[in-house]
Amino acid sequence: MVSAHGRGGGRERKRADSTSNGAHGSGRHYLSHRHSEIEELFLLSGDLHLEGQIMRTGDYCRADSGTIHGETFSDGRCLFPLLASQQNEVLA
Repeated sequence: MVSAHGRGGGRERKRADSTSNGAHGSGRHYLSHRHSEIEELFLLSGDLHLEGQIMRTGDYCRADSGTIHGETFSDGRCLFPLLASQQNEVLA
């Protein structure tokens, strides 16, 4: 759990964020999901198919709260640090 100070009146807002090193193997799919908070991903190696685009090494993706990512997959292997909420909703 990470605390982030909001801008309104000094109130504190708590977020259930998770920072992890992600890896997708060939043929692995991550289901469509709705973001409950901002999600950030930086592709360190490989390829990642996301929203009809192919991310390559060095590409960055940011998804705002409330947005939806469709199914995500890699043709080969890929590696990325990921900041995401543990409260994301899987849409199957």
